Amino acid sequence: MGRYRIEPVGRLTTMGTWNGTCWPTGSIFGYDPMGRANYQADFLGTACVSGQTNGVYDVIKASYDLAGNQNSLTYPSGRVVKSQFNSANRHTKVTDDNFNGAAVGYNYLSSANYAPFGSPKSLALGNGATETNTYNKRLQPLNQQLANTTSTLLNHSYSFYDTAGTTTATSSASPTTSTPASPRISLMTR
Repeated sequence: MGRYRIEPVGRLTTMGTWNGTCWPTGSIFGYDPMGRANYQADFLGTACVSGQTNGVYDVIKASYDLAGNQNSLTYPSGRVVKSQFNSANRHTKVTDDNFNGAAVGYNYLSSANYAPFGSPKSLALGNGATETNTYNKRLQPLNQQLANTTSTLLNHSYSFYDTAGTTTATSSASPTTSTPASPRISLMTR
């Protein structure tokens, strides 16, 4: 039978399965003073002995900066992923910091630049590739390109409703044209 416990402020603290003698599965949740989840332990019991459960806990931990951004996440394997943010609270760097205390230092995201409305303009990825995006005046994507120092890996161009009511997307791999599933509805003609 599933059971759970909630704090007086409404946050889930524990949940699990009770079989009448022990808890074969369960989870425990923790929160920081601001109410953000910062701890989760998932339990999978392999044997129940006289009301006790012998099993394995998988623990996930998180920490936050003063702006509320999650700046560190520790996985059950011991891997620690750290993030950095700009003044607009957008990712600027994501790093595989360490694994069980051993320094790794691999960048998933090396740097990022954003358009004034918040969408990414360029992302320098850890594998050496760079993603660039352009947008029209209506903030719709016009082009998305992924390239490394030797070649263009992906190139998508987008256009939006022409006079025939179709939308098109072209790719360096294969151009496609699609027609909307439903007729275009204009709010101005209602």
